[in-house]
Amino acid sequence: MNKSIVAKNAVVAVVQIIITTGVMLVLYRYLIMSVGIERLGVWSIVMAAGSALRLGDLGLSGSASKFVAKYQALKQFNEVSSVIQTTTLSLLVIIGLFLAILYPLLNSGLGLVFPMTAIEEARILLPFSLVYLWLMSISATFQAALDGCLRTDLRGMVVIGGSVLLLGVALLLVPRYGLLGLVYAQIGQAFITAIAGWLLLRTTVKQLPSVPHQWRYGCFKEMLGYGANLQVINICVMLFEPVTKILLGKFGGLSVAGYYEMAQRIVAQIRAVLLAANQILVPVVAQLHETDARKIQDIYCAGYRLLLYLSLPAFTGIMALSPVISEFWIGEYKKSFVLYLMILCGAAVIHIISVPAYFMNLGTGYLKYNVAGHFLMTVSNAMLAVIFGLQWGGDGVIIASAIAMIIGGFTIVIPYHIKNRVSFGVLLPHESLYLFCGCIMGLGLGLWFYYFINPELSVWLDIAIMTLIAVVMIGPAVWIHPQRKIVFTLIKRGITS
Repeated sequence: MNKSIVAKNAVVAVVQIIITTGVMLVLYRYLIMSVGIERLGVWSIVMAAGSALRLGDLGLSGSASKFVAKYQALKQFNEVSSVIQTTTLSLLVIIGLFLAILYPLLNSGLGLVFPMTAIEEARILLPFSLVYLWLMSISATFQAALDGCLRTDLRGMVVIGGSVLLLGVALLLVPRYGLLGLVYAQIGQAFITAIAGWLLLRTTVKQLPSVPHQWRYGCFKEMLGYGANLQVINICVMLFEPVTKILLGKFGGLSVAGYYEMAQRIVAQIRAVLLAANQILVPVVAQLHETDARKIQDIYCAGYRLLLYLSLPAFTGIMALSPVISEFWIGEYKKSFVLYLMILCGAAVIHIISVPAYFMNLGTGYLKYNVAGHFLMTVSNAMLAVIFGLQWGGDGVIIASAIAMIIGGFTIVIPYHIKNRVSFGVLLPHESLYLFCGCIMGLGLGLWFYYFINPELSVWLDIAIMTLIAVVMIGPAVWIHPQRKIVFTLIKRGITS
């Protein structure tokens, strides 16, 4: 396995997430100013309801990376072409049929979720949101295939370009069409990224035709067997966020759903940055599973140590800065937003320890515990959200979501260590104890300053002082950590390759 290619892909993946995070911050700030937090909550819930369309995916888009990587490793390039074409044609037809079936059901169901003041706009947004999600499933398939070819760098170009396009078109259309302008921009983003992904795939896989037209039952059947487990995971993921947002809207109101959407987006983007280097290992592990399976556990341990090193300061830093993030992004301090951001960050830093095991399972095709983890996470989220929501309103729903994430994570990582005979000591490496202490002290001091010392300073001075506190308290532990040299080596190798 060419380490330079892996390093380059990791660097590009991180850059991709950083840029898309910047786009997201600007876009959400603009939407709050132009349409308001409650209408942002309407859009969030409609998109969550529309995600039911993923039922038609059957796990095929996620299977593309695994099987493209497999046949690339075996140098069966005609099979690579068949995988990509079969997946594309299957999703075009199956999800299209699901769209026709689901639309009237969802359109009727929106009346159970939204108040009368918002129901008309929600129903206008729904069909366009479904078309966007349909196109995005095709675009995601092409991006997964690029990952399978170990061309995450090309995938990154597609995603970055699509994000910038989304922002530009949204800024043009939202003033005229409101939230509908945002959905128009999303449809344009999905269409362009799908076209770009296909064109870049054709430069990588020479056997691909100009237009996909080959569908093979044998290929479909093989992918469906692997994809069935992925589809169970997809269904669980599909239910997790919509259930949370719908119950938030019911127990907390549309504005609360809007604040949760913003907090969740920040955490999701930070997770995506941190997971970028681990996620590109799925096709790498898939190839090693065919050629040299003994190296997989070494990759797991190395990936876990790196992820822990990056996650601790990232999430505790965001938690420490959450009050000034609220002031900067929303325009004022919002207790609900800060609380949700801190709860979600705390859950994410615990849940993230399961991610390397999750990706190893994806690469090897052993998905039993991935499925179990997501199933328990989804069921416990729904049950606890209702119980806690009745007791504590919207705050209780968020707490339930955090607890469910932690339950799901442990359900994946503990069996992985037992099955593969990996010591549980790997989860708490001695090299990270000083880093953990530094992060806790930085978090505590930063919040103490904001709530007890801060004499109503300007938002920019708040940001400067609290960032300085975080850097002074956490920076030395990050710098002396052994993983720092590994990160710098990966970055250097990725830039120069």
